[in-house]
Amino acid sequence: MAEPKFHFETIPLPLNDGTFVDLATEADQRWLRLEQSAYRAAGNHYSALYHLKDGRYLQVKYQVHRWDGKGWMWSHSEVGFGEFHGQPQVVHPLYAAGVLIEWQEALPEDLRNARAEAMKPKPELPPRPLSHWCARNDRFEGRRITKPDKPLLVKVVLQELLYFAVEFLLVVRRGFKRCEHDEQCLLFLESQLNKRYYVDPEKWVGDRDTVPPASFRVTELPELKDATGVRFAIDRLSELLKPVIGKNSAFWVPLADPDLPTAAEAEAFPGEVDALLPDLEIAVGELQKAVNYWIEKANAPAPTPPPAPRRVLKEPSKDDFTAYRVWAATGATHDVVTETLAKVHKIIRVRGTVTKMIKRVSDWLEAGNVLPPLPARQKRSKPMDPSKIDMGKKQGKGKANDDDEEPENK
Repeated sequence: MAEPKFHFETIPLPLNDGTFVDLATEADQRWLRLEQSAYRAAGNHYSALYHLKDGRYLQVKYQVHRWDGKGWMWSHSEVGFGEFHGQPQVVHPLYAAGVLIEWQEALPEDLRNARAEAMKPKPELPPRPLSHWCARNDRFEGRRITKPDKPLLVKVVLQELLYFAVEFLLVVRRGFKRCEHDEQCLLFLESQLNKRYYVDPEKWVGDRDTVPPASFRVTELPELKDATGVRFAIDRLSELLKPVIGKNSAFWVPLADPDLPTAAEAEAFPGEVDALLPDLEIAVGELQKAVNYWIEKANAPAPTPPPAPRRVLKEPSKDDFTAYRVWAATGATHDVVTETLAKVHKIIRVRGTVTKMIKRVSDWLEAGNVLPPLPARQKRSKPMDPSKIDMGKKQGKGKANDDDEEPENK
C-alpha cells in the first residue's frame, strides 16, 4: 500500500519557534503512525515524525476526516485536508528516540548514539539542597491563565484552594511517597497557588482610574484587597512549598536536562517533604482560619442602617389636612379629590395645588407626626315637642270643634 501524502508537506510549515520548514525539500526521512478514531465520521489520526537534513526532528499530529464534502471516502493514498492537533514542533533527540521505541521502529544511528550517551553513568554529584529547585518553580509560576466561562466567584476559588491544601496535608501526615496519587495532590495544590485568572476589562471591579491587568493571581483579586489575613496565609503556604513543587516538576524533564534529580536526590525527596509537616500544619491552619473568617464575614447580613433623623417640617394647614383625609378615605384620583373639595368642603383649588397639599401632609406623616383630631361638630338644639307649644285659642271662621264653647242663642 502506498504511503499517504499530506497537503501540508507541499507548503511551508510554520513551527512553534516562529520559523518555517519545507518538508518536501528539508526532510529526508519520515515515520508515520495511523490511529483509528473511535467514531467513524471523525476520521483518522496521524502521528508523524520527520528527520530534517540539519539533524533536527519534527513531530506533527494531524487529523483527516474520512469523508469528503460529497460523501465519498478518502483513499489511503489520497489524504484529504484536515487539522493539526497542536502546532508542529521540533523535539529533543531523546524524545524522538522514545517515540520510535514506542512505535517499535529501528533507531537511526544518531538517535542510538544520543541515547547511549544519555544513559552513560555520570559521576556522582553531591546532593543539591532543596532550595536549588526554587528557581525552577519560578519559571512556571503564572504561566497558566484561566479564562472562566462564567463570572469568577472568589468564595469558590478560596474553598478549592483550601480543599487541596488540606488534602496534601493529610498525605504528608501519613507519609509522602513518590506515587501517582501523592504527586498529583502536590500538583493540584501547585496549580491553585500559581494559577492566574484572565481579566475581562468590561467587568473589572477594581480601580477605574488605572488600566486593569491582563491577569492576576488569587492574592491579587480586588475582593481580597482588605483581606490581609487571607493573602498572608496564601503567600506563606506558597513560599513554604516552592522548593518541593519545583523539585517535583523536575522529575518529568528530559534525560539531558541538568535539573533532572539524581537517584540520591529522588530517594531523599519523600523525606524532604515529610520534614515540612510542622510548618505545613501551621500554614494550612492559618489558611483555614483566614478563609473561614472571610467567608463568614462575606455571608453576614448587612448591618441595619440607623433610623433617619426626624425632619422638622412646618405643620400643614387645615385645608391640607382636609384634602389628605378626602384622598386617603376615598382612594380617588387627584382630579376627583379636587371636585370633592369644591362641592362638599367649599375649598376651591386647582389640581396641581391639591397634589401639593396632599404631598405636604404625606411628608408630615413620614417625619413621624400624626394627623390632628377632627374638629368637633357644633351641637344643635333639639326641636321643641309640638304638643308642648301653647298656640292659644283658635280664631277665625270655620266650624267649631266639640271642645269649643256653645254658640249664643240669637
